[in-house]
Amino acid sequence: MIKKSIFLLAAVVAMCFTSCEDYDHDIADINDRLDLIEGISLTTIDQQIATINGSIKDLKAVDAELNSYIDALEATAEGLQSQLDETNAALAALETDLEGSELFEVSLGEFSPTRPADEAADTTVGTAGTSIAGMLCEGRFAL
Repeated sequence: MIKKSIFLLAAVVAMCFTSCEDYDHDIADINDRLDLIEGISLTTIDQQIATINGSIKDLKAVDAELNSYIDALEATAEGLQSQLDETNAALAALETDLEGSELFEVSLGEFSPTRPADEAADTTVGTAGTSIAGMLCEGRFAL
């Protein structure tokens, strides 16, 4: 038992002398590395925050511009809807007016233009008055 205690005491003393090496240099290296990492990380994080804050201002401006476009488009849509409603009301009124009247369809092929006997006396020949619409209005087409 005495041999075991002497051996144990010798082992503890040996460990104390061998384990008490100078770790100050290693600790200083680790601290330097941590300082470097913290410096880089904090700097890049601060830069990213500044960039994000700048982007937020730009995004707010873009958002305001898009909202103005949306408002303009909604106003245009309301105007177009109003015009469509007016057109539909006019169409319904026209259908009501035409209800009961005799409607017939005539193709332009059934019309033949008539010419005055004396074309020299007619001053509208060769002018806008000789268009099909003009001739229809003047009654120069015969069925």
